[in-house]
Amino acid sequence: MGLEEFTFDDPSFENEDVLRDHYRPDDLIERDRELEEYQAALKPVIKGSRPRNIFLYGQTGVGKTLATNMVLNRLQTD
Repeated sequence: MGLEEFTFDDPSFENEDVLRDHYRPDDLIERDRELEEYQAALKPVIKGSRPRNIFLYGQTGVGKTLATNMVLNRLQTD
């Protein structure tokens, strides 16, 4: 019995990591408008002003935390 018996080569998935809890995509597909609105609400921070209030809601796993992290990363790099 060798290690080759334990390899799993399933062509159904291009990237099986997308099924894991730790997976974080590089982009949020079809969320451009929402991300732009989110960024617009935080733009005053760049000039030292207070940001507008933001209220995010949605079901678990739809990307609220990921969107927040993406927008904050953009804000920090700009």
